[in-house]
Amino acid sequence: MLRRAFHCFVIILSAGISCRADLTLRYSIDSKIGAGVPAAMVDMMNQQMASRVPKEQVLKIKGDKTLSGMGTLTGIIDNAGGMITLLNPATKQYARMSMADYITAIQGSVAVPAAAQQMLASMSIDIQNKATGQVGMVAGIRAEEHLMTMSMSMNMPGAGGAATPMMRMEMHTWLASPDDLTRIPALREYADYAQRALNTFNATGQMEKIFAQMPGVGDKLRVATQEMPKNPGSLTVKTQQSVYSPMMAMLSGTKADPNAALVEMHMDLTDISTAGIDDAVFEVPADYQSVSSAEILKAMQPLAAIAPKAAVAPAPAQ
Repeated sequence: MLRRAFHCFVIILSAGISCRADLTLRYSIDSKIGAGVPAAMVDMMNQQMASRVPKEQVLKIKGDKTLSGMGTLTGIIDNAGGMITLLNPATKQYARMSMADYITAIQGSVAVPAAAQQMLASMSIDIQNKATGQVGMVAGIRAEEHLMTMSMSMNMPGAGGAATPMMRMEMHTWLASPDDLTRIPALREYADYAQRALNTFNATGQMEKIFAQMPGVGDKLRVATQEMPKNPGSLTVKTQQSVYSPMMAMLSGTKADPNAALVEMHMDLTDISTAGIDDAVFEVPADYQSVSSAEILKAMQPLAAIAPKAAVAPAPAQ
């Protein structure tokens, strides 16, 4: 559920980006099953990840339109009209809706059953976001590392003592250094686009609405996002996401390492280009069939075999 919500965040973040020039960002994606997964589940999870997780993410921006390819769907956002078109290349189907309706649909799709809400309410949830002080070079861009961690633990009946760790998600994000804005023109353009986007679309606020129905998560997510860097135009050039579940390893009754990750995903910027983009890129192909938004959103279902879900927010903008 959390994985699906963060996955939707990629398109939400893209929605506010409006620019007057053309810009293309390419990211390579590498995902793998960790040693924390019981051996009996590895093959099944690998098969599902191979079909669900792409090897590349591409973001194209031209005028008031943005195209974001991620996972099984592609989103075309018309910022001027406040509309989004979701395309499923596998089925050659598409659905067009307002951004407001899209957000409402996403909120409904991650609805938390009453029983799950009670379980979340009984958990101790902690979300931290901080700059680590680490720096590095990605695609020729100097980047600074930030770390967001979400931990969940629960007092097990009859266990006594400290709460039992249930799950931990870590996301390392490397943001382009503000100093490189003067050295790399494309970064300066991107920062300008992203700053204008914040004036018209509050992506963080929309994400908070989605998580509001998860007891203990929404409020702490709001606090954590307030600790994000104050340079919102910085480009994300690299992310590393991992999810851990000592409880899953314990309950499986296998030799799975309880301290190892269940899933790991790396995303690296490989190219940033200001070359011109054909207008046809933002049009629905003639052989695509129109379907309902509910039908198209089925393709965004999370990997059923992964529980708990990993948080994915490899969004190109902050």
